[in-house]
Amino acid sequence: MAALPANLHTVIFSNEHCHSRLTSTEHIGKLHALLEQYFETVTVVAYLCRQDIMAGSLYSTYRRFGGAIRNIFPAVPDFGQSGESSIDPAVANYGDFDLLLRRYVAVFCKQFVRPQIYDEELFLSSNIISDFFVICGLPARLSEDSERQNRAVTNDGRKLLAMLNAYLVNASLELDDQRSAEIQNICLSILETNLVVEPRVPSRSAAQRFYANFRNSNERIRELWFPYRTSLFSADFNKYPDFVDAEKIFSHERALNAAFTCIVGLMNQRKTDQAQEEMAVEAIKNSTSWKITAPIRTASLLLKHLSRRRLVR
Repeated sequence: MAALPANLHTVIFSNEHCHSRLTSTEHIGKLHALLEQYFETVTVVAYLCRQDIMAGSLYSTYRRFGGAIRNIFPAVPDFGQSGESSIDPAVANYGDFDLLLRRYVAVFCKQFVRPQIYDEELFLSSNIISDFFVICGLPARLSEDSERQNRAVTNDGRKLLAMLNAYLVNASLELDDQRSAEIQNICLSILETNLVVEPRVPSRSAAQRFYANFRNSNERIRELWFPYRTSLFSADFNKYPDFVDAEKIFSHERALNAAFTCIVGLMNQRKTDQAQEEMAVEAIKNSTSWKITAPIRTASLLLKHLSRRRLVR
């Protein structure tokens, strides 16, 4: 940051860990102390996603990077008479956006905190990057070439990754971080593009029960930041089924199908790599430098052959 040229007027600092790792005003204060050395003003933009949807995304990400978590929604106990949630404190802290915003307001001041609703229907051109750029005072056209990253992995793909992660641990392969990460990344890439199965979704009642834990927190945000809205988030839970179909359990046959998909993908990738290597070798052999050095290579091979004959004698 110290090396940035003086003519730059806007710098974007974006990191999801600002949500998951900076869990106290002290942590956020350290971030502020770092940034204020280099910038005249710092504006905090926070996109708030409905908690049940965020939990589904977190579940998929957790599976991607080695986790073997089973449930999309952490266990949520029943509400007490007070109506307050008795959800696990770590989960509550992660999903309590009111607490999140109050921490940033305490450090950066309210006028520099800009919460936004994470909803494609509200984004400029239905594109969150365009939406974010406009908030930053940058032209939306800068997002025209941006591609969707971190694509969702299907239910079968996520379960296969969980089985793979467990296998790596049992085989002690997770001790070789580079090797295990390579295996995971290759399988993940293949599953993302080749395995077409409906993604896993929990039941509607489970999603509503989980979301209810944050109703009071969300209402406080709505009153303070979005008074023109009737509710902070959409109350539409129709994307969830009435119940979870028991037939969608990851059967032995479906596990093999997912595994075979990876095997075929690996074979295709290997063929592609071999073809590229052969093309590269052929290009080198047809090059002028290769032809010029041909006598030297021939002489070298002859000397090696003669040396081996002497050793044999």
